[in-house]
Amino acid sequence: MKSVRFALGMASVCVPLAAMAQGSVQIGGQIKVGVDAVSYSGARDARGRVIRASGSRLTDNSSYMYFKGEEDLGGDLRAFFHLENGFAADSGDPGSPRFYAVGLKHPAWGRILLGKWSTYFASDSMLTPGGIGDAGPYASGTLNLLGPIGKRGQYFSGGFLSNTVRYDSPNWAGLTVAAAYSFDTEATGQSSHRTLNLNPVYVSGPMTVYLNVLHRQHQPNAAGNFNTDYDQLAVRAGAGYDFGNGLKIAMLWDRNRVEGNAIAGGKLVRDAWAIPVRYRLRQHQFSVTYGQALAYKTAGATTPDTGAKMFSIGYEYALSRRTALAANFSTVRNQARAAYDFWQPSNTLPVSATTTGFTSRYTYLGMKHVF
Repeated sequence: MKSVRFALGMASVCVPLAAMAQGSVQIGGQIKVGVDAVSYSGARDARGRVIRASGSRLTDNSSYMYFKGEEDLGGDLRAFFHLENGFAADSGDPGSPRFYAVGLKHPAWGRILLGKWSTYFASDSMLTPGGIGDAGPYASGTLNLLGPIGKRGQYFSGGFLSNTVRYDSPNWAGLTVAAAYSFDTEATGQSSHRTLNLNPVYVSGPMTVYLNVLHRQHQPNAAGNFNTDYDQLAVRAGAGYDFGNGLKIAMLWDRNRVEGNAIAGGKLVRDAWAIPVRYRLRQHQFSVTYGQALAYKTAGATTPDTGAKMFSIGYEYALSRRTALAANFSTVRNQARAAYDFWQPSNTLPVSATTTGFTSRYTYLGMKHVF
């Protein structure tokens, strides 16, 4: 029934849009799905017994569909909209809303949009498309380490934030700036429950440099429960260089800090970095990523054995401009008290929340088609 309701809902949007006089409505998206094998090893339970888990399945890796369009208002001013939903290509179930917005844009002053939009977490896709812009799985991305602090998914930075006002500047001699303000969930009586984001990017020939700052205020430790909350300040910087012969190398650094009465010890700080390398030769693309999360600090003191390392190697073959095949192997190796995992739950297996010190391995063969 879920998939039926989703299809009917999207159709009800599509029919009136397709009839618009300006005829500028576009329908598109991607299907990215593959067969994977996931395994965990090296962890021990409270009795000292080694814990192992493994499984293979067909897995979706960010399939989605969108409707978008524009209307010419005259004088180079245009109105636009974007409606985008994820869906699970492996099961046919509808997924979560991704981009939902309406706005205005002008070549001289940029654009402003209102709605739900991606904030912070995928900002480095221009330098490391692993799991986001390429045909590989989520597990190949740097967000395995650059997203959370210490535990799987804990205090993950950014996301598709609702109730967002966002401004994207025009290109000023290579510099663009995105600035966003989110009212978050607009909880009654929680006027301080807000998010701010600033993301300048500078591109000069083969060089790309960017900074992204995310400040979240009074985030509930559990959905709707503001009795315990925390503030989050995440800062990510990146630089990449395209050598022009198919080789592109980047360096990423991320600091994630959370503090408040929801945090054990009052404050946690984690630094992480990653180096993604990509080489493209005609239809072939090879990629290697190495990253490390340093031990996090609790109330100013380093908590030992809370770091992790990741490694990913991938290959893609472009059958056409729209279709590609992908193979990937990724692994995350935790220190004794850490529990980093692949950043998307679709790429993980159920493992006890108290399990630490494990090594995750992920092998993938899949396909991506853009329509």
